[in-house]
Amino acid sequence: MFNKWIDKITSKISTKIFLLTVSIVIVILLIQSFLYIFVIDEAHYFTKKNVLEKGFKTFLNDIKDKHYDLEYINLATRDYIKATGNPIIIMQGKTKIYTEAPIESFTNIITVTKETQSYKIVFDEDILSNISSDQVNIAATKISDHYYFAFVITSDDLSFDAMAYDDDDENIIVLTQAKIVDYQFAPSDINMNYMNLYQEFLYFDNQYEETPIEVIQSFNYDHYDVNATTLYNGTHYFNNGEIFYVLTSSTIIDLRDQLKFIASFNYFLFFIGLALAILLSKVISNTLSKPVIQLTENAKKMAHLDFSQKTAIHTHDEIGSLGTSLNTLSDQLKANILALQSKNEELEINYRLKTIEEQRAKDLILHLSHELNTPLGIVSGFNEILADGINDKEPLYYHDAIANELERMNTLIGDMLELSVLESGQYPLTFEEVDVPAIIHERISHFEEIFNAKGIKLTLDLSQEIVMANFKKMHQVINNFISNASKYTDADGKYHIYDTLSGDKVYYYFVNTTSIDVENVSILWEKFYRTQKTNARSETGSGIGLSIAKEILSLHESDFGIIQGEKTLSFYFSLNRIPKSC
Repeated sequence: MFNKWIDKITSKISTKIFLLTVSIVIVILLIQSFLYIFVIDEAHYFTKKNVLEKGFKTFLNDIKDKHYDLEYINLATRDYIKATGNPIIIMQGKTKIYTEAPIESFTNIITVTKETQSYKIVFDEDILSNISSDQVNIAATKISDHYYFAFVITSDDLSFDAMAYDDDDENIIVLTQAKIVDYQFAPSDINMNYMNLYQEFLYFDNQYEETPIEVIQSFNYDHYDVNATTLYNGTHYFNNGEIFYVLTSSTIIDLRDQLKFIASFNYFLFFIGLALAILLSKVISNTLSKPVIQLTENAKKMAHLDFSQKTAIHTHDEIGSLGTSLNTLSDQLKANILALQSKNEELEINYRLKTIEEQRAKDLILHLSHELNTPLGIVSGFNEILADGINDKEPLYYHDAIANELERMNTLIGDMLELSVLESGQYPLTFEEVDVPAIIHERISHFEEIFNAKGIKLTLDLSQEIVMANFKKMHQVINNFISNASKYTDADGKYHIYDTLSGDKVYYYFVNTTSIDVENVSILWEKFYRTQKTNARSETGSGIGLSIAKEILSLHESDFGIIQGEKTLSFYFSLNRIPKSC
């Protein structure tokens, strides 16, 4: 029966949440009450005590490391007071304050003059009401080399009895009708704590035990007017044959009465918490199931690699964090899958590139073996003729022929290696300002005799545009175009070179008349292609000059091509021009 009742109660989320919330509220209030009554006050006391001792030891070690230098002690004392809020005082002997910097920084001071003598007087704020003019009567005791502590300050001459304070003590001064020339005020709590510590040093002098070695001694003082305890840490050290006393303090307010009131107030808070628990359990139970269902649906879609739907839960709780984590997981899975796909595509591309490179190497070997076969055969045959002595011409003829074939092979191998590097896409190009018309004029002058011998009419229409290109490689391309024109332009034909501007590009055209008829002009870029008219050994060259030119222009990202007209063939390419300065 009891088990059925428990099962019925805990079968709903709202009931579970309610019981859990109430249990948590009760446990928290009980723990809080226990801590308030039995633990916190003592913990507060020991914490303050440990902090005071730790800071005091650090201060002592610092000034000891500096060999008790007075200037450093003044700075360290001032920093200690500012950092901890606790006063600290160093006495030279039992009556004289050794460090004057804290007096100047953390006490109320008036400067008075009497018969051209100036005095700096430290005072408590509660005696300010006795000052009604700039003429005052003062009774004070000397606390350091330059400062006095006033136990009487008044502007009332009748109430001030100078004789009452003059007891022949050289540390006591009595001033009548002294003139105030300057005021300095410190925060009241700091001023009171610092000067109280000075006075309390005299009180604890009876309890302090002077030992041959420096030992930190602790004292407690329980205040009777308020629930508070003041902790004191004191020690001494010897320097240059003198004894110096160091004292610091920290006041701890007793929290016990306040904590008991708070603990009793917790009973009232319990009923408020109970009402809130009921309300919250209803609200949470109604809002909890919806996001849980949404999380479940999104998880199912993610299982089928559908990352299109995101969890729209914006609460700042565990469910909201779970929704955010699920969205993050979805994004990461999607990114990882896309990255994996990208890697697969990259691997596929690399594989294809590797296959292309392998095929290119095979083609290089095949073409070299094919193209070198003829010149090697010629060289071998001529060499055998000379060796057997069956030559019907002068030996010089055969020597020249062998030298020409060796030069042809050398050129072919060099061009093939260069083409292989260019086709790999790994050739580094450096760009500079290039004067293309100057290169064209220079190359035309080189082939001018050939053009004149064939009766070819040359015309040049070139601007003075400067372009960005690699000088050496563009020189190679232009040389190939003009060299081919010198070979394949018909006798008594025409060769026209001109340029045009199109936006930020310059287009260069090389047009020659020729009877060569090619069905597909793009085949002219292919390696070792020769037309029937030019397929003869009398023509020099490796047969891959245009292939090299094509790769160079591709590296320049040039727009290039071949246009076949009626009895004409035009090679063209473009380069980026440099704008002329105004």
